[in-house]
Amino acid sequence: MTIFTARDVAVQGMAPLVEEAIAIAGRDADAIYVTFDIDCFDQTYAPGTGASLPGGITPWQAYDALFRLGSDPRVKGFDLVEVDPSRDIHDITARLATKLMLTFLAGYHSRPAD
Repeated sequence: MTIFTARDVAVQGMAPLVEEAIAIAGRDADAIYVTFDIDCFDQTYAPGTGASLPGGITPWQAYDALFRLGSDPRVKGFDLVEVDPSRDIHDITARLATKLMLTFLAGYHSRPAD
């Protein structure tokens, strides 16, 4: 298992970590499945999750990652987990989750036609 922390993202940047993750997940595989856990965000951006803590990533870091993942033809599936509406404040987390899904789909739409 390979884990990249929010600190890794802050120090190294999201783009190289996503490329490394794609390389690792795609090694000897026909397809990649992406599960995105919304509790990776700083609690300011996603209060509606079970593990909302300070010091997480920002939405723009995630948008860049999800667009890139969506654009990779090896990525065949995607889900987003850990949104908890009972903890959400003013639908902040639900709105972020919607934008994350749309960003992944925009990356998917950018794939070259077969």
